[in-house]
Amino acid sequence: MVPPVLTVPAAITLEATEPSTIVNIGTARATDNVNVTVIPTHNAPVGGFPVGVTTVTWTATDVAGNSSSATQLVTITDTTVATIIAPLDVNLVSTDGNPVAGMIGVATATDLVDGNVAVTDNAPVSFPVGATTVIYTATDVAGNLATATQVVTVTYTPPSSPAAASILDGSYGALYRSIVPVDATIAAYDAKRFSIITGIVHDLNGQPVQGATTRVHNHPEYGSSTTDITGRYSLPVDGGALFTVDITQPSYLMVQRQVKTEWNQIYSVKTVSLIAQDTKATTITFDGNPATKIVHSSTPVTDVDGTRATHLVFSGNTTASVTHADGSVTPLTGPVTVRATEFVRPDTMPGDLPPTSAFTYCADLRVDGTATTDSVQFSKPVVMYVDNFLGFPIGEVVPVGYYDRVKAVWVPSDNGVVVQLLDTNTDGIVDALDSTGDGLANDLNGDGSFADEVAGIAGDPAYVAGNSYWRAGITHFTPWDSNWPYDLPPGAIAPLALPSFVEGETNCPYEDNRCVGSQVSVESRIFSENIPIPGTDLKLYYKSSRTVGYKQMITIPVTGATLPASVKSVTMTVNLAGRVFAYDVPILPNQKVQLIWDGLDLGWT
Repeated sequence: MVPPVLTVPAAITLEATEPSTIVNIGTARATDNVNVTVIPTHNAPVGGFPVGVTTVTWTATDVAGNSSSATQLVTITDTTVATIIAPLDVNLVSTDGNPVAGMIGVATATDLVDGNVAVTDNAPVSFPVGATTVIYTATDVAGNLATATQVVTVTYTPPSSPAAASILDGSYGALYRSIVPVDATIAAYDAKRFSIITGIVHDLNGQPVQGATTRVHNHPEYGSSTTDITGRYSLPVDGGALFTVDITQPSYLMVQRQVKTEWNQIYSVKTVSLIAQDTKATTITFDGNPATKIVHSSTPVTDVDGTRATHLVFSGNTTASVTHADGSVTPLTGPVTVRATEFVRPDTMPGDLPPTSAFTYCADLRVDGTATTDSVQFSKPVVMYVDNFLGFPIGEVVPVGYYDRVKAVWVPSDNGVVVQLLDTNTDGIVDALDSTGDGLANDLNGDGSFADEVAGIAGDPAYVAGNSYWRAGITHFTPWDSNWPYDLPPGAIAPLALPSFVEGETNCPYEDNRCVGSQVSVESRIFSENIPIPGTDLKLYYKSSRTVGYKQMITIPVTGATLPASVKSVTMTVNLAGRVFAYDVPILPNQKVQLIWDGLDLGWT
């Protein structure tokens, strides 16, 4: 009754080559004390081994029916990643500079064990201008991760404009046909005057605003330009005039900027920042009762200069109408919703301030549902209060004006005054105001009453005796401005005037005689040489400024021999071929800036 002695093959570990891997597991040996030959059997899977560990049981049975068994381990591992095939690289075109959606193909992945494997990717819904790398990922059941990449390149190619075809070959403008707006209707650009107005549009956080529309004010023939992903716009014009650029975007308030152009030049407008309307609004119903007073206050703004808001007081017996840009008038009936939005920085202002005005305070006053260029007219003056956040003395005149977006100009208006609220009977309620600084109540409209000067805010706990405001009466809604003039410190001097030339290619009388057959410009440092070709009337002409990588250096004086003690900073900005070079200069005498220019514009050519 002795069973056979069974010896099985050693354990096996192999990498999977298919869903069920065929494995040569070897041969077991069995010996028996009676039967000379015993053939072992096993239970290994016929179709191959799956991934993982499989226990193969070997059995040997002799003639007498005595049997013995032993096991062999077969381990199939899967560490091989799937084969993933990404689609070919794709080229797309954006005709407006905005991201575009497009068919980029489908990636496939197959695995030795799992067969087809699902593929995921990080492709955006739409692709911005430039190159985007799409990463495709396939993970098999064993967790092996395979990746492949595809590059999607979006090229900004504006549609061809009929106006662009009018630009003469060989002219200055021929370099810039591609940026002519497709909706430009000008019959033909003047080759001698062709110029470009360009600029950047940001939001308050300094991020580019894409999709803003820019136009040349009152010149529809030049078409419109939409800001690209960098916030840049470009508008070709016939130079030699003062133009105004309108910048609009549905989510923001309109901005206008002026630019004086000459011929065959590129002009960079200062970067503007767009602001959204104040979210705080008040709905007003004019009930015909002069005793009814309704107050709207804007969201307070706080910065290093202080905290302020705009407060508007309406009378119930007021009527309102809208004057549109074309001069037509529409009466406003029913309730109106009003907002006041502060232009918090100079770069947010609705238009360039006059050179004699310093940025102080400006707010856009608006009725919901009206257009940017509409002016809402009121039959009764609306009293506007602005918190005296700068601490101007009581009784000081407040210079007041408004911005006319239709004419693109600032218009002076009746001055306001700095006032202080009073409680003349010490009952804790505001009942008058002081407009002269003597602490006594003043009757601004001469009707014999002090109370109507503070109507609407009297009794409101938000308005406390002792608080001071800039007060003015306004008759329409547009951007309203309270800007004091500049006051230069003692000893202030003007910036240095530019010399009659800066370093460039100029001809000094003695330059051409320095060498025979060649010359070096003293100012421009450009070497040139003519080499005659023997037997011909031709010459080889060499000029170092034409070599690849050549850059021009311009030295510009910034400060003189002395500086006033009041100087806080020194900056210099150079606009060159549409590019802006800005420098912070040490507050020291005799400072110069070396501008190194590679001769390129913004990249249109």
